[in-house]
Amino acid sequence: MASGINAFANERQLNYKMKILFFLIFIFESIVISGYPTIPKGFCNQISVTGVRKVTTITHDKWSIVCNFDRQGFLNREQRFYKGELKADYAYEYKITDSVLVTIVTDRENQHIKLVKKSEDYLSPSGKCYKCRVYMNGSESASLYVDNFVYDGDLLISYDVATAWQKRNGKASKVHYYYNKKKQKILETKSFNGTDSVIYSYDKMGRLTGETKTSDSLSVLSGIVPYADNELNKVQLTYSHFDNKGNWTKSYYTTQEEKIFRSKRKIEYW
Repeated sequence: MASGINAFANERQLNYKMKILFFLIFIFESIVISGYPTIPKGFCNQISVTGVRKVTTITHDKWSIVCNFDRQGFLNREQRFYKGELKADYAYEYKITDSVLVTIVTDRENQHIKLVKKSEDYLSPSGKCYKCRVYMNGSESASLYVDNFVYDGDLLISYDVATAWQKRNGKASKVHYYYNKKKQKILETKSFNGTDSVIYSYDKMGRLTGETKTSDSLSVLSGIVPYADNELNKVQLTYSHFDNKGNWTKSYYTTQEEKIFRSKRKIEYW
């Protein structure tokens, strides 16, 4: 029985890898530590994980994020420091039961192990995720519901995402992805009482060079550098200084007048 489960896991490991990191975005975005500055989001996900062992990111607001990956590209530990002091130490554990991939995230900071989140990805026989459930802090009730996945071949085209409140009230946000001929994601939209969007740009070598984020809600993009005083709902990020694997090592906020340092990162490979 155990050998059968291991074979199943190995067969679909590559399919799981990028889907797991995609859903970790939800895990990162909702973690808040009371009394601490806002924790930066998404730094572990903005990378091609093939062969990556460790990513260390330093942000403009004195955060340091250290992400460790295993040889298959799975994130297994993420530590977050503010001004050199450890604020969170997340451990990731992955389990597969039949066609469900379970990701368990615990916070081991200060040696007090605390369950932060658990996500369940339900997979088709071809290895594609068709629904996801996220549970917070040991709750048996889901806090986030992701359903109605649509694919074009291997490309994820759209899905619905709803908080517990949205689910109870029959509402959901609709997320769409759009790609170019090279199968690079060029546009992401999320619609619910307005539309948020992200436009992605690439250079001739296919490297991600920028993101432009806009929102119909001014509050969504607060706390970060806006594009202009009269466009508080627009943020433009620029990526540069690529390593020999094509991953960026510096990022900037780009405004109408200048580029402002956002982060730098060191990427170590197996």
